[in-house]
Amino acid sequence: MTKLSIQIPGAILLLLNLTGCAEPIAMVGNARDPVDPAKVRLYYAQKPQCEFETVGYLEVNSGHYSRASLFTKMLEQAAEVGANGVYIIEARRLNISEHVGTARAIRCLHGQE
Repeated sequence: MTKLSIQIPGAILLLLNLTGCAEPIAMVGNARDPVDPAKVRLYYAQKPQCEFETVGYLEVNSGHYSRASLFTKMLEQAAEVGANGVYIIEARRLNISEHVGTARAIRCLHGQE
């Protein structure tokens, strides 16, 4: 991994943090046709076992009162751009009643999952 590829995700996440409550996907790859969110896999505690490409970075930062609600929103956003995986970067409790997080919308290559 080159130094440039490490700096780009950090810059994208900084831009996402500056946008406030908006929940856009910062695209870095090509979107595909939307998929069923039920077919999008969540990678939280471990790195995906497939070779993958990053489709975009997403941030969910308001209105999610449980970790499950947060992850569901991430899966839905990834599905909208045709990703087949969500690789969690961070998920945390913001306050007593709200969860926030950032993740990579990914696509496993070569039919792997």
